Amino acid sequence: ADSLGGSCHGHIGATPTHVVTLQTDFDFLQLYVQEAGAEATLVVMTPEGRFLCTVATDDAVQVSAGRWSPGIYRVWVGSVQEDATFRHRLGISEIRRVR
Repeated sequence: ADSLGGSCHGHIGATPTHVVTLQTDFDFLQLYVQEAGAEATLVVMTPEGRFLCTVATDDAVQVSAGRWSPGIYRVWVGSVQEDATFRHRLGISEIRRVR
């Protein structure tokens, strides 16, 4: 993920971990990783080829933004440490999560 630049850090596989298809646009959407631990990184490639990235901070691994256009979103869940694997659950919400 480091080679993508910007806020992308950590290690991800060559193929996406998840693929999300949106059939309509959303004013707000949040993708988040549950049960991943403090070493997780999340990378989302938009249909336009833009990357949204985050790494775990206080066990929160999430990408959120206004306006998500219809299309295919490729999602990678990776790790800050090379070759680390862990179980996780990908969550998607139209409502801002409160912790």
